[in-house]
Amino acid sequence: MRSLCREMAAPWPGLMADGGVRLRFNATAGGRFDNSVVFVDGEAAPQSDATSVFDWTPRAASAAPCDAAFEDGYAYDAEPKLVRARPARRAAADGPLDVTVGSA
Repeated sequence: MRSLCREMAAPWPGLMADGGVRLRFNATAGGRFDNSVVFVDGEAAPQSDATSVFDWTPRAASAAPCDAAFEDGYAYDAEPKLVRARPARRAAADGPLDVTVGSA
């Protein structure tokens, strides 16, 4: 999957060296945080484990446990079949909750 993050022209504080991004949320213990990650609907279906969602190349991960839902039926430009992953996370403590999105 092409990373839209790598196509960004201007530097961004959350941009990582590998072309991924780090999202940082100011969390309160027990707070719920949702984000979306889009995967090409190809040979390998997106999956989730205790802390991340991934397919053969991109991965969205955090130290916070996640419960992910997958939704198909999305399309964009030259990619007619996309799957949207919606990982939901709960902060264990007050402070920053980081989610990294990048290569697996």
